[in-house]
Amino acid sequence: MKRRDFIAGVTGMGVAAAGMGWAQGHSQTAKGAKLARVGIMSIGFDSLLKDVNMTAMGWMTVMGGGGRGARGAAGDRPPAPPAPPPTLDIMNLGEMFADRFGVHHIEMQHWHFASTETAWLKDFRARLDKTKSRVSQINVMFGPLMTLTSDTAVGRLQGIDLTKRWIDIAAFVGCPIVMVQQGTPTRQNIPIGIAALRPMVEYGKSRKVLVSMEPLGGSQGSSEPSHVLLLEIIKGAGATATCDIGNFPGQAEQQDGIPKLMAVTSGNTHVKYNPAKYDLSQVLANVEKLGYRGLYSIETSSSRAGTDVYEDTQRMLDIILNTI
Repeated sequence: MKRRDFIAGVTGMGVAAAGMGWAQGHSQTAKGAKLARVGIMSIGFDSLLKDVNMTAMGWMTVMGGGGRGARGAAGDRPPAPPAPPPTLDIMNLGEMFADRFGVHHIEMQHWHFASTETAWLKDFRARLDKTKSRVSQINVMFGPLMTLTSDTAVGRLQGIDLTKRWIDIAAFVGCPIVMVQQGTPTRQNIPIGIAALRPMVEYGKSRKVLVSMEPLGGSQGSSEPSHVLLLEIIKGAGATATCDIGNFPGQAEQQDGIPKLMAVTSGNTHVKYNPAKYDLSQVLANVEKLGYRGLYSIETSSSRAGTDVYEDTQRMLDIILNTI
């Protein structure tokens, strides 16, 4: 790892750590300090949410693709059972995370905001404030035609404009990071990816919001691992990385990619439970050895066959708390 990359990583983690200071006041205990480093993604509770703009399944259907995890066409899994009727109000999500899990960081999908009107956003932040909770990151995905590696200039410009709008929303609700959709990076489209990402990053700086991207998990048709291409775009645009420890095709890529992404981290890391591919405790221990002191954001699926999102979340939370 180059020294300048390590310094950049420490700086990124410092930004996130500064934003977590308020949460550490919940408890002076060792467990309380660890819980202050944990977030939970709203996408895991997707099928339980009511009155939101769209669920992940609906979004992926509109985009013409499969879903994430069991939402997609996973041939190695049985069909998911019918989801229970949605009963969880997005306004109550922060309170539920705080009461049930002791977690006060919520990572939101942009489509889970029931409204972007000022009055609703103000009420949403006020509800979070009651439990000393906070939106830790907003993930924006506008579809393949509006990614930063889109073939069309119009699509890239639309993606830039929409991202700026969500940066404004992030700033309004006190969220420090917006994660954007990376599209399909290739060696050929890296320059246009950098050119599209840079204005997002610069606008984010003006609003004190970091702009981030995560690895996709495969080569995406390239001979190079996606995280290698992604890193070039991130560094070229001055952006940050949301490392997803589960988004690597194999352990070799995971072991190579995690330290490199941590060197430019936003201070937020996605955590998935996948014992068939890796030992989560060992991966987290290795991340800690790198000096990472940012958030671990739990990502699970509420519609996997034979599982329960609350149990899945608690299992990953226990592993995190027993490791860091």
